[in-house]
Amino acid sequence: MTYALRTLWNDRGFAATAVLSLAIGIGANTAIFSLVSGVLLRPLEFPDPQRLLAISISTPQFRDGEPLPINLGQLVEWRRRTHSFESIGAYRNTTMSLIGEGRPELISGAQVSANFFDVLGVHPRFGRSFL
Repeated sequence: MTYALRTLWNDRGFAATAVLSLAIGIGANTAIFSLVSGVLLRPLEFPDPQRLLAISISTPQFRDGEPLPINLGQLVEWRRRTHSFESIGAYRNTTMSLIGEGRPELISGAQVSANFFDVLGVHPRFGRSFL
């Protein structure tokens, strides 16, 4: 132990580089774990998340069995004929253009039905949801 400390004392540049590398590595690891813990490991912040269910339509003949978009007629018919669910809402992931000052930018978004937030059981912190 004495030999190691004496060697590090004699080569202070190496010692500083080693300590700095360890500090950056530990800090990055802590930051990444905090992000993963906050985003992936926490349960969803919905009341009764175990009661949420995703419904989709797929067929092997179209798009290799990937889920197909659901149209408004199907949504209305599901709501009319289904009695097993309290409510049915819809969403569709989409890409939108954000236009303002400067260049337009493509952003990811979703189109949702008017009752989407009611189905999730969440309410806006400010303002109101859809009418």
